[in-house]
Amino acid sequence: MKKVKIFYPLFILLYSILNSPTHSQVIWDKVLDGYGFQFIAQNSQGTLYTIELLNSKFYYSSDTGSTWTQIQTNGLSSLLFGSLDFVNDSTMIMAGSSGIIRRTSDWGANWYFVSCSTCTNLDDFTKIQMLNSLTGYASGDQRIFKTTNGGLNFYSHLVSAPISTYKAFFINVNTGYAAALYRVFKTTDGALSWDLPYSTQNPYNYGIWFANENTGWVAGDKGYIHRTTDAGLTWTSQQLDTISFFTNINGLNENLLWVSGLPGSIYHSFDGGITWRKYNFPHDGYVNDVFFLDDNVGLVASEYGIFKTTNASVYINPNSEILPKKIVLHQNFPNPFNPITNFKFEINSNENIKLSLYDLNGKEINVLINQFLTAGIYEYKFHANNLPSGVYFLTLSNGNQILTRRIALIK
Repeated sequence: MKKVKIFYPLFILLYSILNSPTHSQVIWDKVLDGYGFQFIAQNSQGTLYTIELLNSKFYYSSDTGSTWTQIQTNGLSSLLFGSLDFVNDSTMIMAGSSGIIRRTSDWGANWYFVSCSTCTNLDDFTKIQMLNSLTGYASGDQRIFKTTNGGLNFYSHLVSAPISTYKAFFINVNTGYAAALYRVFKTTDGALSWDLPYSTQNPYNYGIWFANENTGWVAGDKGYIHRTTDAGLTWTSQQLDTISFFTNINGLNENLLWVSGLPGSIYHSFDGGITWRKYNFPHDGYVNDVFFLDDNVGLVASEYGIFKTTNASVYINPNSEILPKKIVLHQNFPNPFNPITNFKFEINSNENIKLSLYDLNGKEINVLINQFLTAGIYEYKFHANNLPSGVYFLTLSNGNQILTRRIALIK
């Protein structure tokens, strides 16, 4: 997304710790080295794909992103791609800078030119989105193109775009939203016309994602997030900080969200964007895409490689500068719960900590934390979506002590 880089002011690079309410103790492991990774995409079989921007190396992972294998490709050399989506598991479409759109039908081995008679080298596509096996949209740099034949060709003669559109997101083949300069627009007729312009305080709106037809978010520069819960009729704004340039926002559902951008900025919300927590991240470069498989396991496509975490729900409490005097496991709140609850614990020394969940038979069913932590007060947001109703036991251990709390899940 070369256009994004043009708009970043130089002072952004003078990164300092942001005044976010809490900071996470998330551990990020680099799982793929390289430069300029733009996206992470997943097909229905769970296979992940990414591309290294500068040399067009195309990779896949079949183990939730822990290891990556390069696919030997034809038709991608010296091209810059920023987005990928699927027609089906083996058929993919990629779009990028200078009006480039390519299509493969053999799992990424051979990529072919996609006809787009009105595309020019000024069209820098920031998003490709297939709504079904036939209809999809390519958006970016003030224009939107549409396909109705599975990406064999794209056209713009029957589609319009609001002025200064940066990225569009469609809920279905007819209804979509466009993030634009100082505005957010909506279409209900397949991009033939746009209305309901919402004015934003910040100029550049690059990230956009909707969980359903009513609830969605737009993210942009100066740390701004905009949220609607009534299909774009009204919006609320929130400024997470003053220097982040957010270029991407997505989620697992209407509660679990992630927003990312420059400089090394990643925030997470577990309550639909009402409150946000900042992740620590190893570098201050571009964070182009954040892709989570569940509330703990996530991947980041960044300027300096692909990173993975398996403990994204761990946060250090803002009062952690007051060191605890002993190890404590608090009662979860709320309790009983359905399906979200908060675990809180305190440790008075730097040590390896294990937080686990057991059933009534004493079987360990989930290891939530098993890592070295510094002394402090910690919180863990737990989602029990995959567990049945019942009584469980939460245990906290440091090798010398084991503390237990009884918790109840009622669905």
